[in-house]
Amino acid sequence: MKLQELLKTADFDKMFEYIVKFDHKTAGSRFGFQVAYELLCDMELPNKEDCGEIEVVPNPFKDDKEENKEFYAWCPDLEGCNWQGVIGDEVVYSPKLPSIPPNDMIAGLCLWHLTFYGFSPEEMHCHFDDMTEESSEKEEPEYVFQIISEKTKQLRPDPVNLEKSEYKKQAAIYDEALMKELEDLANQGNKYGLFFLGDELLRGRKARVRDVKRAFSLISASANQGFLKARIALANLYEYGIGTDINLDKAREQYKLASESENGRGKPEEYLAMLEVREENFDEALHWFKQALQKGNKGVCAYIWYLEKKRNMNKV
Repeated sequence: MKLQELLKTADFDKMFEYIVKFDHKTAGSRFGFQVAYELLCDMELPNKEDCGEIEVVPNPFKDDKEENKEFYAWCPDLEGCNWQGVIGDEVVYSPKLPSIPPNDMIAGLCLWHLTFYGFSPEEMHCHFDDMTEESSEKEEPEYVFQIISEKTKQLRPDPVNLEKSEYKKQAAIYDEALMKELEDLANQGNKYGLFFLGDELLRGRKARVRDVKRAFSLISASANQGFLKARIALANLYEYGIGTDINLDKAREQYKLASESENGRGKPEEYLAMLEVREENFDEALHWFKQALQKGNKGVCAYIWYLEKKRNMNKV
C-alpha cells in the first residue's frame, strides 16, 4: 500500500490517539498533526514509474515495560524527507517485526516521523534554516552558552572523548559553575541572566530541582526589560498556568509585546495564533498566522491553507 493511500484509509482520531500514547509530549499538537495529515492527503502523487519503499522496522528504543509493548515499529527514513517524494512510495514491513501493525497505528507512526521537524515542508525548511543561519550582531542570545564567561565555558565536558563516569563528574562541576554565574548575573538584574536562570529552574536540568514559582518571577523580571525570549516564555507560562494561574489575556498581551521586536521573525504571531486555535477562535488565529507570514515566517503557510480551506467549507 502506498503511503498516501495508507493515510487516507486510516482514521485520524485513532492515529492521533496512538501518536500521543507513543509520545505524550504531542498531546497539545493535535492541530499541527491535523494540518499535516490533510496536507499529505491533498498532495498530488509524484509522476514516476519506479516508486521507492518505506520500510517499517523494529523500534530500536523499545523497552520491556508492559505499557510499551505495542510500540515495536519504527520508520526513521521518513524524518526530514521530501514529503512530495515519498507519498507515492510503498509501505513495506521488515521480516524482523514480531507482527504487522494495524493500519491506524502504522499511519500514525508514519505521520509522527514525517512531522519530526515540522508540520509542513515549509515549517521543516524554516527549522533547518534556523539551525544553520548565523546570528546578526543585533540579535539577542538564543542559548545560555552565549552569555557565560570563557572560564565557565572551558569547564564544559566533551561527551565524545570522556568515559561516562568522568563525563558525569565533569558535567556536575560545569553545571555548578554555570548556575553560580547565572545567579550572579540575575542578582545584578541582567535580563539575560534572569531569563536563563529562570529557564534552568523551570526545566530542572542543571538546577537539578525544578522551582516553577521562582522561574516565573525571574522570567517576568527579564520580560519586563524587553528580552524577546522572556516575553514569549512568560506568555507561555500564563497560557498553560505554569508557576502562576492560567491567564489567557496576559498571555495574549505578552505575545503582542513580543511581536513588536525586530528579532521576532513572526514567531510571536505564530504562538498567538496557536493560542487562538486552541480556544477555537479560528478567524483570529488566521489573522495572526497571516501577520506571521508577513514578517517572514513561511512555516505558517500550511496553517493558513488549512484554516482558509476550513472556512470555505463552512461557507458552503
